[in-house]
Amino acid sequence: MSRGSEDDGNRKQDLIGALQGYYATIILLQLRRIGLLNKLVKPNTPENLALELGVDRVMLRGLLDFLVLTTNVVRQTRQGAYQLHDLSYAELSFQLEKFAGAYGPATEAIGQTLPHPDKCANHVDRRALATAFSEVGSFRNSFVADLISASGVRCLLDLGCGPASLLVDLALKNPAFYGIGIDASAFMCRQANHAARAAGVTRQIEIRHADARNLKQWLSPPLRNRVDGLHGSSFLNEFFGSGEIEAVKMLRALGQAFPGCKAWFVDYYSSISQRKGKRKADFPLALLQDLAQIVSGQGVPPANATSWRRLYKQTGCRSVQVHEFESENIRWFIQEVTL
Repeated sequence: MSRGSEDDGNRKQDLIGALQGYYATIILLQLRRIGLLNKLVKPNTPENLALELGVDRVMLRGLLDFLVLTTNVVRQTRQGAYQLHDLSYAELSFQLEKFAGAYGPATEAIGQTLPHPDKCANHVDRRALATAFSEVGSFRNSFVADLISASGVRCLLDLGCGPASLLVDLALKNPAFYGIGIDASAFMCRQANHAARAAGVTRQIEIRHADARNLKQWLSPPLRNRVDGLHGSSFLNEFFGSGEIEAVKMLRALGQAFPGCKAWFVDYYSSISQRKGKRKADFPLALLQDLAQIVSGQGVPPANATSWRRLYKQTGCRSVQVHEFESENIRWFIQEVTL
């Protein structure tokens, strides 16, 4: 690992460690994008990789040695080959494309966006973000899919549907299910339509390239009446760029459009704004997500369940049940509410 310091249990890097991490991230992302990183799922040598991919053997060995010496992502075997170290390639690819590929350009642009925060979103690489979510697949959806299925929802509106993995999962489980997915990213919508075609569920799913803040523009009254359930994963956290004002407006708009409807919101507890309890760096993935939220202009969402419940209450939503999850990297939840 890179050199760092310990401060009250926090994992911190000194300047050299931070620079090493910066270069290691760039190397990993570029190796992924040229199709080399997935070749390290099993032990492989620079010689074999150079022949297969047409890259320089000496330069590649130097890059891999740098990764071995500065990260726990790549290791060298006793036989001198290189291999990914105890990591799922899908998860590794997801995190790289999301935080380095999609939000990296927005971080590099902070010199321009600090004076003009309304321009932050322009620097997010939407194509990389769509690629990230298409890589990760549907393994994150299983529990919330079970909750929605058990509730008897027949027509679900998925807000910020991404690559539609949840809708595809629900459609495959129930031939009578109908799903409407909306996403503000054209790249995500293309991924979603591709996923629906590949799964053979295009008759059960429709995808719309739209902004959820403009409900009346893309959802007719008859279609709104058909919807009996809503889902939003990493959806509400987009509306905290100006504090809670926009999140409150969004929830109230949903309540007016779908009064009494069931909704499942999946989101995370921020770390950068945590003042009590566990310290910030105890949840490093949450801290990364907080930074992505900041540099993209989305703002940092609430840090605890009490703050989220207060937010729902002031918008007229009724909190029904909350499922909370915690790992060494992040705390997240599924909140079931009645609009």
